[in-house]
Amino acid sequence: MRKIFVVNGRGGCGKTTFEKIVLKEIEGTMSPRVFHGKILSMVDYVKDLAIEHLDWDGEKNLKSRKMLSGLKDVLTEWNDSPYQEVKYYINYIIKNYHNYCIFIDAREKADIKRLVDEFGAKTILIKRDTGIEKYGNHADDEVDSMEYDYTIWNTETLENLENIAKTFARTIVESLRF
Repeated sequence: MRKIFVVNGRGGCGKTTFEKIVLKEIEGTMSPRVFHGKILSMVDYVKDLAIEHLDWDGEKNLKSRKMLSGLKDVLTEWNDSPYQEVKYYINYIIKNYHNYCIFIDAREKADIKRLVDEFGAKTILIKRDTGIEKYGNHADDEVDSMEYDYTIWNTETLENLENIAKTFARTIVESLRF
C-alpha cells in the first residue's frame, strides 16, 4: 500500500480525527513492521517557529489562525520552507517504507496542486458546519474554491465520523487486493 492524501477543511472540521481513525483501521489489518502511517501538516513547521520565536501558546483561535496563515505565506514566498519540510518527510517515508499511508493537511490550492503533481496524492475535503462563516484568513476561507477527489461530510456525531473513516479505510485496503 502506497497512498498519499492531501486533506483540507476549515479549522475544527475533524481532519485530524478522521485521519487518526483511518490510520488506526488500516494498521489493524497490516503488520506494524511493514506499514507506516503518518499525518503531516503544511503548517507544522510554521507552528513550531511561532511557538519557539513568537511566544505563541499553541491555542488555535481566529486570531492565531490568521497569524499562522500570514506567517506561512511569508515563509513560502521567502524560501518555500513549509513545503520543503513536508516534502522531506514524504520522501523519507517513501524511501524507507514499502507500505505507507500519508495524510498531509494543506489548505492553499498551490500547495495541494504541487502535492498532487509531485506525489500523485489524492485530495479529501472534510466539511462540517462549525458555525463560523469567515475565519479571516484566506487559508480557511478558500477551502471550497477547488474540486476534491473525496468529500467527507462530518455533520453528525463522532460515532458517525468514525463509521465514515472506517469505511474509507476498508475501501483503501480493498482497492489494493487483487
